[in-house]
Amino acid sequence: MKNLSKIYALIVLLLCSFTILAETKLKGKVTDGKEPIIGANISIKGTTEGTVTDIDGAFELATSQPTPLTLVISMVGMATTELKVDGSKEDIAVTMAEETSLLTDVVVAASRVEEKIIESPVTIEKMDNKMVKASAAADYYDDLAKLKGVQTINGSMTLTSVNTRGFGGISNTRFVQLMDGMDNAAPLLNFPTGNIVGIGELDINNVELVPGASSALYGPNAFNGILLMNSKNPFEQPGFSMQVKGGFAQANNGYGIKPLGSAALRIAHAFKSKKTGLDFAAIKANFSIFQGTDWAANDYITDRNLQTTDNVGNPNFDGLNLYGDETRIFVPYGAVRNNLIGSASASLQASPIFQAGVQAAVTQQINAQLPAITAGVTAAVRQQAYNQAILGGADDATANAMADAYIASPAGQAVIAAQVQNQVNALIASNTAAQIPIQANSRATSKLDSISSLLSLDIRRTGLSEGRLLDNHKAQSVKGDFGAYFRPFKDKSYEFSYNYRVGFGNSVYQGSERYALRNFLQQFHKAEIKGKDFFIRSYMSQTKDGDSYNLSALGAYTNEAASGSSSTWVPTYLSNYAAPLIQGALSTSAANVLANANAITSVAHDSARSKADRPWDNLSPEQQQAIIEGVRTGLFQRGGAGFIDNSRLFHTEAMIDLSRWTGKYIDIQVGGNHRLYSLSTQGTVFNEDPDGTGVYKRIKINEYGAFVQLQRKFYKDMFKIQASVRIDKNQNFKVIVSPRAAFVATLGKDRNHNIRLSYQTGFRNPDSQAQYIFFPTSNILLGGTEKNAGRYNLYNGGAFTLDSYNAFVASALAGTPDVTLLEESNFDYVKPEQLQVTELGYKTVLFKKLMIDVNGYFNIYKDFITQITVVSKDSTRHKGQLLPGVAQVVDGSSRSATTWRPYVNIPGKTFSYGAGIGLAYSLPKNMLIKASYNYMDYKVKGGQPSIGTVNDLGFNSSKHQMYVGISGDKVWKGLGFAIDYRWQSSIAWSSDFADGVVKSRGMLDANLSYFVEKAMTTFKIGATNIAGPTYRTNVGGPFIGRTFYASITFDQAKLWKEHHNEVTGAKEF
Repeated sequence: MKNLSKIYALIVLLLCSFTILAETKLKGKVTDGKEPIIGANISIKGTTEGTVTDIDGAFELATSQPTPLTLVISMVGMATTELKVDGSKEDIAVTMAEETSLLTDVVVAASRVEEKIIESPVTIEKMDNKMVKASAAADYYDDLAKLKGVQTINGSMTLTSVNTRGFGGISNTRFVQLMDGMDNAAPLLNFPTGNIVGIGELDINNVELVPGASSALYGPNAFNGILLMNSKNPFEQPGFSMQVKGGFAQANNGYGIKPLGSAALRIAHAFKSKKTGLDFAAIKANFSIFQGTDWAANDYITDRNLQTTDNVGNPNFDGLNLYGDETRIFVPYGAVRNNLIGSASASLQASPIFQAGVQAAVTQQINAQLPAITAGVTAAVRQQAYNQAILGGADDATANAMADAYIASPAGQAVIAAQVQNQVNALIASNTAAQIPIQANSRATSKLDSISSLLSLDIRRTGLSEGRLLDNHKAQSVKGDFGAYFRPFKDKSYEFSYNYRVGFGNSVYQGSERYALRNFLQQFHKAEIKGKDFFIRSYMSQTKDGDSYNLSALGAYTNEAASGSSSTWVPTYLSNYAAPLIQGALSTSAANVLANANAITSVAHDSARSKADRPWDNLSPEQQQAIIEGVRTGLFQRGGAGFIDNSRLFHTEAMIDLSRWTGKYIDIQVGGNHRLYSLSTQGTVFNEDPDGTGVYKRIKINEYGAFVQLQRKFYKDMFKIQASVRIDKNQNFKVIVSPRAAFVATLGKDRNHNIRLSYQTGFRNPDSQAQYIFFPTSNILLGGTEKNAGRYNLYNGGAFTLDSYNAFVASALAGTPDVTLLEESNFDYVKPEQLQVTELGYKTVLFKKLMIDVNGYFNIYKDFITQITVVSKDSTRHKGQLLPGVAQVVDGSSRSATTWRPYVNIPGKTFSYGAGIGLAYSLPKNMLIKASYNYMDYKVKGGQPSIGTVNDLGFNSSKHQMYVGISGDKVWKGLGFAIDYRWQSSIAWSSDFADGVVKSRGMLDANLSYFVEKAMTTFKIGATNIAGPTYRTNVGGPFIGRTFYASITFDQAKLWKEHHNEVTGAKEF
């Protein structure tokens, strides 16, 4: 309540501050010599007092400023005029001359106050409504890539990621997009959702883009740049408009030709007061729908890790757009040696041939003992004959004679021979039975140890294709908004508004994994009060996951549901793979097997995979689909692939321009904000219940910030110095101070030469995932705050580098495990990354037709945030489940150690730098030629010995980029056109999902339009990427082809003059 009271008091103070007793009254009219000029700005020089002209070009202005004073009359597209006034006058007549908009266009984003684009202290690009209408792309959002220095990445037909100055991706958390002042980044996903919920073509008024650090004015994450999308105000642009668009998409990666279409409408109306005849209220509503068949990401032959395409028979193949094959399965020979030897021995013992061989060897051994056996038997038979003679009464001599005679007789010899044979047979049988297992084990051991290098397994499960796993291939976006606006006071610069915006649809985005967004919903509520020089804005956004799911988890859990890895699949694979190798070694020789290893193992792997996959392959398509559906609708970390998102963002900010009171000395702007993230995923993404209690508490993150900006013009307004500083605090990190300073020189008789020098700083808080995620995929993604990660003992020396662990595993697979190969990875808990930018630029308009904009910049990154893959030293637990470490692999209690992908800061500094030039030339008949070239690159200073190797930080941008285009509006009657070509060099792509090379590409777009004035309708046909070929903007992303479209747009907005009699002077901030 205290805060509400303070806000109320601030509002009252602001409103009251504008009630000033007038001393001088000025009235007049502004024309172009013939027609009245509507909406011209009338201001008193050196102050912020002013007004605008109405429908008749008339104006009234009351002021307490002392006379004489100077009136400044300005209007976009017209030359600024100054007029000295000595006292009250009611017949002021002003005639304005036309001037190119290249010189007078106004922007807000660069300084958060209105200023001419040519006088901006930093590089800024603008796309106005005229450019949007002339766009050659099927969606104006795609035309952002044609602005100087901008690169876009297409994750889907409905998801385009915008970035400047490198280090971007589909899930780009370093770039901010604001829709009418609202951050459209989803609280869970952390990146701008862009055209899924963005402002539609019928309602977009203009787009401003500031590349580079903007944190000093806009706070966290305005790091690589900021994009401001501003919609049309229903007071200024009421009316009814609608658009229908249809066409088809074509690509040559098996996509074929697929239809696409969209429809949109906009209704805006302003209500007049019967008492005053002035507009006091307005409403606006928009609705649009788009649907098509999404571009296909169907690279099933490229290995995600090796970037190779010749992977036939590779048992360790991890397909780029295959899922379920992410986990690498190590089965060292030493871990299965006894089992394999036992199996081989059993096989030998059951073999008649082996038995016969052992028996033959034993027989030979026994036969060698035959004389001794015969002698023993003969002695035994003689003794028996002797004993019988004695028993018969014979004396000793007679008994010996009778015994000798008996063994020499045929009968005696027969008895001896029979007993010898029986004894030999018994010895052979008993010795053979004893020797068979001994010989079998000996032979199996010798043979298998000889081919041990072939009997270690390094494999992955068979992946399922993205096309097979997706529930549908629709790209869909349905969005709408409603706004109510009020201007209850005579001073129409005061505006109170409420706006509701919602968007939902289908898309695919790629972060550490690929995710299918299905019926994903994001909605916004915003309330705002603004005046000539202040605003108070509060909004909230909320996201709902709908039926969204993780494709990697869907593939992995589908495999597990068909046949468990540890219980079925791996044992089946191992036994069927080893069998032919063992048989070959046992039946021929180990040397022969080793000599023909490639051919034998290739066949063995194919056969083993076929038999291990048999439980899945034997299912009918309907049964397979039922398993996929069951996993898809289940929740991640609970055996399914779906995730929950019920996260919210609350944001309140205010700003006041004090220049009205301080402008004689210095212009001052002051602002501040509070933001609250309220995150809820029920444990499917964030670590809301690490102890497994079943209670999922919302994760809340508070951020606070405030800034002040000072600027001063001097020496006939030729020079401007601007300085600002911002202080921000996130509850999990230390205070961040972000200063900015700029110097601008505006030279020349026509003030058409602008030289700018600026020093800017930026910072990026680790996003919500970088702070609190716990997401087990092939590696466990781990948020790097101590509050989240401390329990796992991974940070500050608790892990080994992945490279050293792989070396240790290789030594174990070779039968000689070497723990000395393990190297520690030592990293601290994650903290904000920071950026310093120095920029120099020059902008000019020559001959009132040619605009030249040149800029260069140098960035210094500190504490660059990235992710690394490490292996935990020792075991830890999550929700009671044991997560083994390397120690458990060494002591033999686990076959593998847990691999992690923690968020960390890179030691040392990272540098990026670039330069660009943009040209625009106005031709007769409303034609415009534009061209630009941009260069950028980066380097890292200092190694990363403490955390291990970081191969690439994900610059993910083309070094070279160029654009050239020509467009015309009503070049002949209602005929318009646009033709443009853009090209960018290849990209060395690096991301958590996959690395590789994105090929260079060039795209030719064109359209032809005709405006029928009486029908207020524009007919348009166009095509994008006309010359082809199909291309990708990121490794793992979809292949993008051509689109051909036709549209009909009806726009009644021009009729607003018939029922409006005033234009207000509301400013944008």
